Amino acid sequence: MSGLYVYGVMRGDAPAPSRTGVGDTPVKTVERGSVAALVSEVPGESVPGRAKNLTAHTEVLRAAMDGGTVLPMRFGVLMPDEETVKRDLLATREAWLTGMLDALDGRVEMTVSAMYREEVLLNEVVAHDATIRTLRERVRTRPAAATNFERIRLGELVANAVEARRTADASAILDALRPLADAYVPGDPLHEQMVVNAAFLVRRDRLTEFESRILDVVQEDAEESGQPPAEAEETEPAPSGSDPATTTDDAAEPSGGTSGSAAPTGSSSSATGSAPASGTTAESTAGTESATPTAEATPSG
Repeated sequence: MSGLYVYGVMRGDAPAPSRTGVGDTPVKTVERGSVAALVSEVPGESVPGRAKNLTAHTEVLRAAMDGGTVLPMRFGVLMPDEETVKRDLLATREAWLTGMLDALDGRVEMTVSAMYREEVLLNEVVAHDATIRTLRERVRTRPAAATNFERIRLGELVANAVEARRTADASAILDALRPLADAYVPGDPLHEQMVVNAAFLVRRDRLTEFESRILDVVQEDAEESGQPPAEAEETEPAPSGSDPATTTDDAAEPSGGTSGSAAPTGSSSSATGSAPASGTTAESTAGTESATPTAEATPSG
């Protein structure tokens, strides 16, 4: 059994990129009225989230974005055939999809994520808090049974210190980027090391300025902390299963699609930028041993 893997929605007259996609099959469009779905045929009823498939999803979207505005789907959306795509995705939502494409023309939805390196963060929390440092040394030198309540207290102090640090770092990043965006929506952290998970709707003509501001945050925090700034490098946009949706004044909020759903996540573009925010090492970048969060900005999709 085969199906159609759906990458996103474009305008009906937009051409499909000349390339293969997930499953190494050619990418094509399925048109209905003023909109078209970008798809490719795949075998089976699901697509494993392997690196090869994730990369193919991203590369197809990047190629399509070179030709205009795209409402990207989250990774893993499958529909059984072209008629289902036309009926359930395009026909029932044509007005909304067209409105979103109009509203998002000339804009890019950038997802900004910031994360801590846990071990380094905890070491810095201990180093900068005399009470935590003293209590940790006390429990280290005494039997566990004799320090049960002190260990509980130590855990509470560390948790509170980490949360205070997270709040301060998140505010610094968001305050620096909000003025450069038309709209912004914060999302919940996906794990304990995540500081920021937010979507920003940025005009294409301000994208370079937006990315440069991230680099400025890197440098400013490095100067304040006395740590060398981390390297910044361009990264491929990564499909996400939980990017926060972006809203605009004249468009409805895109509903976040899950595997098997047909809801676009927002607009996107071929431009991308990433910058570790002051000093930590991101998975794809080299940096220093500071506990400032790594910040990465990628087009949502």
